[in-house]
Amino acid sequence: GERVIAFAYREIGDAPEDGWLGGNPTDCNYTIGTNCMKSKRKEDDDALCFLGLMSLIDPPREAVPNSVKLCRLAGVKVIMVTGDHPVTAAAIAKTVHIMDDDPVDTIKDLVEAGKTEQEIMSLHASATSIVVPGWEVKEMTEEDIAQVILYDQVVFARTSPAQKLRIEIGRASCRERV
Repeated sequence: GERVIAFAYREIGDAPEDGWLGGNPTDCNYTIGTNCMKSKRKEDDDALCFLGLMSLIDPPREAVPNSVKLCRLAGVKVIMVTGDHPVTAAAIAKTVHIMDDDPVDTIKDLVEAGKTEQEIMSLHASATSIVVPGWEVKEMTEEDIAQVILYDQVVFARTSPAQKLRIEIGRASCRERV
């Protein structure tokens, strides 16, 4: 659930007479590693020197975990829909008590792992939580989305605004049947 930034530097010498120009790599009057990239690392006269990584976390607001718990105690189902990566989304969902259990692998992951259709159905039947990435939402029908929403703990991750709308339509469809 953290963001990672890489840091690198390169000594570029004295400032040109008209000063440094930048903001856009094509408008810069100094090299920024493009020679090195174009030469597939044969030339290193403008290469950057890697310094390290820094990790940042954007924690949820302090009141969110307790609010989610209160909603769940009141019988309100909380579904998370985010643009974050699925792993990040799951970590955040656990932090704020939207997801207490480990999520079941997606059907695609289970198929790639060599699970049979019967094993996949069994795993999904006993699972209480799921993380569904946007690239799978894109291929889901309204009925598929409604089925996902039946899980106790649901997180939709790496979703676009259009997919968020499709999820809402699937949620409404699920609600009409109940």
